[in-house]
Amino acid sequence: MNRSLSRKISLCGIFVSVALILSYLESYVPVGFFAGVPGFKLGFANIAVLVVYFSAGPLCAAAVSLIRIIVSSVLFGSVSTFWFSLAGGLFSFAALALLSRLYPKHVGMIGISVICAAMHNTGQTLAAVLLMKEISIFGYLPYLLLLSVPCGIITGAVSAVLFRYTGRISGSAG
Repeated sequence: MNRSLSRKISLCGIFVSVALILSYLESYVPVGFFAGVPGFKLGFANIAVLVVYFSAGPLCAAAVSLIRIIVSSVLFGSVSTFWFSLAGGLFSFAALALLSRLYPKHVGMIGISVICAAMHNTGQTLAAVLLMKEISIFGYLPYLLLLSVPCGIITGAVSAVLFRYTGRISGSAG
């Protein structure tokens, strides 16, 4: 295995750990209670996904996101939280993949983060409607989208600072 690949794998492992730690810490912050939206979280685990996406590429970021969703659901959640997180993660990652082509010329890290947060909340809401067979759950979506803005700004700002320090691994993100 060449040195560049070893560095990418190591970086992915580190960021899976960071994402899991952030997920764990978030599980103790009752933001949903204070925001009036059950289950709402700040989304700080997505810092790891954003940074690794631009540092090591989409494949590593997808792995970090998926491993975090699986492990955090097993450790801190349930089957339903797995499906909510997976749907949110897929919607968010699709937005990230599309918007990354515009970065940094047209959309910065904060803009990408806000849009990804909104897409994550959209995916989770859709999953909740489908799993619970209750269309009234869509009533939470406007509040979730509104909350996506400050949380996305914070996540994007932190991600931008961290990306500045990690840079690209092996000079290419592929």
